[in-house]
Amino acid sequence: MVRNKKRPPAGGTSGGDQELTIVVRPDSNTPEARAQVILAEEAHAPSGGDPQQVWPRYVRVARNWHRRGKLKEFVEAFAAGEGPDVEFPELLRAAVALTRIDIGKTVPPLPTDAQFADLDLWLEEAAAEHQRSVKNQRWERELRGLPRNGGNGKPIGPARLQKSKYDREELLRRLRLVIAQHDEKLGGFERRYLDHASRYYIPVRDGGISNKQLVFLANFIADNAEERSTEAAWKIVSDYLNAEGST
Repeated sequence: MVRNKKRPPAGGTSGGDQELTIVVRPDSNTPEARAQVILAEEAHAPSGGDPQQVWPRYVRVARNWHRRGKLKEFVEAFAAGEGPDVEFPELLRAAVALTRIDIGKTVPPLPTDAQFADLDLWLEEAAAEHQRSVKNQRWERELRGLPRNGGNGKPIGPARLQKSKYDREELLRRLRLVIAQHDEKLGGFERRYLDHASRYYIPVRDGGISNKQLVFLANFIADNAEERSTEAAWKIVSDYLNAEGST
């Protein structure tokens, strides 16, 4: 067993004088002990001093520990000050913290100094960015006419072939309301404000309208469900509004 020097706490453990370490018992021949040795050796494999190279590896190893149900054991070992040295202890601490949120296999960018100082805020931002990315990918697939799976595992067709929850007049009312609100607050409206990732997006539950519903509205106006991009759908709708004198 090798002892490590003093390190910052890992994974949210308290106490500034605790140690960030990994337990490895090379004299043990149990399958679990051998697995721990392999993971620990991978975690502190040489990287040539490049944090960018070691960061994805630390994230992968921490997730392996988490999946194996061994993360708590390692975090407790960190605090006990037992284990081999690691090349970038602060990165390993952030990688361990990252297991507290579910972002799939995504590896977020290397944390900045400010993010290291507030890992809780960094985790919130990483989770929010992942959710935005997943939503945008889903909508883009639908808008391109590619099928996706619903929560029940059954295929869901593209947005243009789905049935709208609201009729044409309700969609128009919502769009006009959103445009009016942005005109008042921002001095104008842009189609991108309907993107879920936009800071100006007004959720449907609050009376807003989404890109998916914009496609429904374009279908109503054009009286067909042809495959078209979001921008093409917006042109149909905006031309209609212009003709009606609504903009």
